[in-house]
Amino acid sequence: MAAGSCARPGPAGVFTHADGTWRSAGLVLPAGGRARVLGLTAIAGGNEALLAAGNSLFAAWWNGTRWTVSAPLTADGVRAFGFGPDGSAWLLPGRGRPEIVAGAASSTWRPLPPVPAGTQVLVPPGTGRLAAGTGESYDALAVAGSRLTVWRLSRGAWSRVQQVTVPVQYGSSG
Repeated sequence: MAAGSCARPGPAGVFTHADGTWRSAGLVLPAGGRARVLGLTAIAGGNEALLAAGNSLFAAWWNGTRWTVSAPLTADGVRAFGFGPDGSAWLLPGRGRPEIVAGAASSTWRPLPPVPAGTQVLVPPGTGRLAAGTGESYDALAVAGSRLTVWRLSRGAWSRVQQVTVPVQYGSSG
């Protein structure tokens, strides 16, 4: 699969390649209108996409036969987003609380508590730092100058678990 943004209303710009030919993957959002593909990734048994249409955001999962599209999430812009294990995804909106979706089987977005100031990215459980299913939760990576602070979500609250000062040679990049 490959993806891009479309200038015309209709199916999202997601394409499959088979027998030397590219064709639309047939991903149509319930909101209609023009769809912008924010991200596309391979998952076990198919693909996952994050898309925007107007001020609504969607996750969509392709199982090789059909698309499953999440409920819409209204968001004022997108600061950052990413994919997690088992078809999950996360979103840091321009304003407001982060949201997560567990995957095609549970395609409703769920809010997390507001992230600490300076958060640039979320790290889902099971993405290298932990084995999936350990009961651990999201990490929030916050940056302030040359300091990286790692916060972990546990029991509905963020707590600081690590702080790293990165030596930066300011003005050295020329």
